[in-house]
Amino acid sequence: MRNISIFKLSCFFLPILIATPFALADLADDMDGAEKLYEAGNYVQAEQNFQNIINNADPNKPEELELAFQARRKLPLIYLATDQRDQAQVSMEQLLTKHPTHERLPHSIHGIVEQAKELGKTLQAGQVYQNILEAQPKHPQAIWLKMGIAITNAHLGNDQAVDSALQNIIAQHADDDRAAEALGQTAWAYRKLNQHEKARKVYQYVVDNWPDKDRAIFSQRGIILSSLKLGDQDAADAAAEQLVQNFSEDKNIAKVLWTVADVYKDKKDWERMRPLCEYILANHSSDEDAIWAQQALIFACIDQQDVAGIDSGIQELFAKFTTHKGMPSAAYGTARKLNRINDATAQQLYQYVVDKHPDHEYIPFARVNLGQIKLRLGDEQGAEAIFQKVLTDYKDHPRLAEAAHLMAEGYWYKAFAEPRQNHQMTENAKESLQKALAKWELIITQFPVVPYTTANAHYLAGACCYRLGQYEKAIEYFQKTVDSFPDYEKAWLAQNRIVKVYKFMIRDGIIPEREGEAAMTAAYQKLITNFPDCPIAGRASKWLEIYAISTEGGQ
Repeated sequence: MRNISIFKLSCFFLPILIATPFALADLADDMDGAEKLYEAGNYVQAEQNFQNIINNADPNKPEELELAFQARRKLPLIYLATDQRDQAQVSMEQLLTKHPTHERLPHSIHGIVEQAKELGKTLQAGQVYQNILEAQPKHPQAIWLKMGIAITNAHLGNDQAVDSALQNIIAQHADDDRAAEALGQTAWAYRKLNQHEKARKVYQYVVDNWPDKDRAIFSQRGIILSSLKLGDQDAADAAAEQLVQNFSEDKNIAKVLWTVADVYKDKKDWERMRPLCEYILANHSSDEDAIWAQQALIFACIDQQDVAGIDSGIQELFAKFTTHKGMPSAAYGTARKLNRINDATAQQLYQYVVDKHPDHEYIPFARVNLGQIKLRLGDEQGAEAIFQKVLTDYKDHPRLAEAAHLMAEGYWYKAFAEPRQNHQMTENAKESLQKALAKWELIITQFPVVPYTTANAHYLAGACCYRLGQYEKAIEYFQKTVDSFPDYEKAWLAQNRIVKVYKFMIRDGIIPEREGEAAMTAAYQKLITNFPDCPIAGRASKWLEIYAISTEGGQ
């Protein structure tokens, strides 16, 4: 507490003591540092960084004003986390009064509730909104405070209080153009809580009563997305049709259509995705999201093996979007989709990224994928030369571990592309697996921990080892996967692999049957304890029951 108070006092004199203004880069560095401190729970130091940004940002410079806004978004959470309710309220009022017209202000009010929930302070966040509103019923941002109260109650499971807050907004702010956004944000909260029927009802009220208000289009989109989650495809189709009919002149129409099309893309529902993308390209080809609509049409052609469509789609991509900032990402993503399907075209796209966008973040990945193609073409020496050059040239790249994973992946696929002999892996396949293992071990031993990538490296290193007959080493890697990365999506599978490895060790006579079965029992018990909802928990339980019966019978 003393540190916070002393800092606040020093901030009052800070502008006088500094002879020259902070540069934007300094403020950006402060923001980066403050975010990391906040995530680490070092709230006192994080507050100091955020306050430093606010005190030194020039309100006449948009970039610096934006950083000040981002800093003010975090301060209420810091004060809630440290049980300084009054200070949280003061900082919230400053957020409302200093940035009253910021387009992300309602998102911030919403986001503070969600982040407060992670801190176990949901109720306290709502009380801050309530206290400000009670003290200033005619507050200029009263509509956002009421929205915040509604969202808080949604997270607290108090639907009656949500309805009361929304009815108040409807009664007192129906003429306010922000009303559609206030109800839409509340519906979004329900949608993120997987309460899609409640979300859809609120969205429907908006489009039925305020179709001309600002951001009502997002409620129309919400009806589509909620309907899809509810499995109501007919309602989703009808809402999509209304979206185009009723909001064709809205400035956000292309963005909204693309987010719906993107959902269909992920589902590979090309029949519903295609007309949405074609509409965007025909009517809003200059929109920022049009490039992704074009890429999605190419993806549909790839999935449907439409060679002519792929070629014409790529030609359109380059004809219309060469100067688009997303072009290198679009080219790279399209090349990845073409991997092992049309390596010649994929190679051209990767090479384009390398040649035309040498400073892009995807450059090391594009280079490694060119190496993968060489592997598939049988030029292992050329591939390894590329891999080693990437490791050298990009040794400080923050995502080098991911690039190294792609190198390992190339050898992994090469191993399984080798035809088997008498159902056994050939020596060439084993050699490729050994090279894949070496790359995953490089990630484990030489790179800083990157949760998913490092966990994946442990799991796949274990997979290589057990296929190579290196059983003890395989168990070590699988065990490290489970113990160090319990939230990794394949942690349960790693635990099950341990059981499988012990079966091989019994089969090959490496360990006695009784010792191996005891190890399998312990591994299965850990699987059930740590991953009770995994797909094979039932099978593991059944095995343990049968083993217990057989053991008792033997005794």
